[in-house]
Amino acid sequence: MKNWLLIVALMSLPLLAFGQTIGQIKSDPAILWAEGTGARPSRADDAALEMLVRKLSFTDELPFDSSVRTALWRTYLTDIKAVSGMITSSSGVVCRYLAMKDIPRVFDNRWRKVRELAASAEQASRRGETDIARTYCNWAMVYLSSLPQGEYSLRRRVSELRDKLGEGNVNALRMRNIEAETEAICEAFGVHHVSSPPARPVPSGTSPRKEPAAAPVAVERKQSTRLPLPVKLVSPDLEMPVNLLADVPRKCVGMNSPVPIPEKRFELRFNAVSELGRIPAFGLMAVGVYGRLGGYVSFRRSFVNSSFDYQCTSDGKTDFGWMWASGRTHNSRLSASGGAVAKITKKMFAYAGAGFGSATVLWEDTDGKWARVSDNSCRGFLMDAGILFDVGRLSFGIGVCALKLKDYSGVVSAGYRF
Repeated sequence: MKNWLLIVALMSLPLLAFGQTIGQIKSDPAILWAEGTGARPSRADDAALEMLVRKLSFTDELPFDSSVRTALWRTYLTDIKAVSGMITSSSGVVCRYLAMKDIPRVFDNRWRKVRELAASAEQASRRGETDIARTYCNWAMVYLSSLPQGEYSLRRRVSELRDKLGEGNVNALRMRNIEAETEAICEAFGVHHVSSPPARPVPSGTSPRKEPAAAPVAVERKQSTRLPLPVKLVSPDLEMPVNLLADVPRKCVGMNSPVPIPEKRFELRFNAVSELGRIPAFGLMAVGVYGRLGGYVSFRRSFVNSSFDYQCTSDGKTDFGWMWASGRTHNSRLSASGGAVAKITKKMFAYAGAGFGSATVLWEDTDGKWARVSDNSCRGFLMDAGILFDVGRLSFGIGVCALKLKDYSGVVSAGYRF
């Protein structure tokens, strides 16, 4: 029971960290915060969110010109509201706060939409619905233009699909929420994205009726707009591509940029490990990570002789009678495990695995022979899990180990990242 209480306490630490006062939030340099007031709590919250957006626009998370950055952050208001915390004072002042390490979470929902739109475009393309596929792809491209650098395989996938589909109608569907968001993104970049009604379905066995040519619609473009990510919006009324990257420096990285995309790098860590429990043990942990995934192996032991001559129970009973103890004892521990590692943030990883372990308690009798205390010893299936985090080139870890789900130990480690 004590072991379980210890585990629950450790798991509760992150929750306690959020129980901060406004004063603590303001004094923490790792937290962005903003306050707002208003006639109603909702107005005060809106004011706080707007001020938080302005502060976010001073970060380098979105690599755009300052003239674009604030407007682009406003398109993330819903996501910022979901990720940030809120505290209301007794006087009605609303404080919105966001940890710097949580800023990438603001983009998670939009990355998910791009993946879903890309998958929908591919499915529509396989069904031969080219206009629908092109519509999904165009929305994905607009979303990608508003996201920070990264996810290069996804960018390449959408770019290749766009090239495959070619130019044509990009308004074969109506999805109001996506249309509103992509329109807001285009306006943030100073580009008015023109939409036309969805194409009417053509009955099978008939030829599509040619529509009279529509009058050209002007596409407004500000001279100062510079997008570091390639986007090609297609105006259905003009039936021609509008390249928003005509004057973007070629050094910017994007889907169609000639600059090579950074390759995934293999990282190796070696940590000295201490297993702290009923029987302490020490050893080494080796961790290899490539991209976001990897693996580890760990070996710990107590370096105490675990051989014995016979077994007994903790009351001194043996198969041949009773033992007479001399008072000397030995405790031996062995843990060997391996498993998977996954990147949580840029400098934090989670690991979990399984293996074999043993915990042996030995008593010496008056004849100098050693007996294994069977009810105080165990051996068999072992599980361990924890987190690793980097500080510069140094690597640190904390976790928990369970032997047969009844013998628990804490695991701490420190080492070097190559």
